[in-house]
Amino acid sequence: MSFNQVKCLLLTCMALSISLSAQKGLSLQDSQFSLQRFEAEGVFADEEGDASAASAWKVSGESGRMQGELLQLRGFQLKLQNPQKGSLQIQSPGCEFQRSSWELKSDEAMLLQAEGLQASGLGYDVYRKNDKLMLVIRSTVQIRFHKEKIKELRMH
Repeated sequence: MSFNQVKCLLLTCMALSISLSAQKGLSLQDSQFSLQRFEAEGVFADEEGDASAASAWKVSGESGRMQGELLQLRGFQLKLQNPQKGSLQIQSPGCEFQRSSWELKSDEAMLLQAEGLQASGLGYDVYRKNDKLMLVIRSTVQIRFHKEKIKELRMH
């Protein structure tokens, strides 16, 4: 078989493979990707529609895997910044982040830091409910308030 015949055969096989994938509908849902230094960010709109009160968020991880909408992150960090309510940061050795529903779940330790407040625990869930971000720490909760740094505590 000549070199040109081999090239022609390879091109034919590639074209056939591409056409079969197109007929089946190419889907990355079942594909798995390795991530290094993952980072995603966005804005949660304020429920009253006030753009100046919107919270900016940033999710990052040192490494992880992505399959469809699920991210399994190592060296996880979540940062939230709201111009009216201040900022907070959650750190954990790892978590699962469901992008479509904006849910975080982990059985690992976590540390939350905000202005005048520090909380730690073992196992946590973060999810959206009624346009608010909810945090549930499952066990071993320790909360420390820094009296000199607390500006205002808002209970909603």
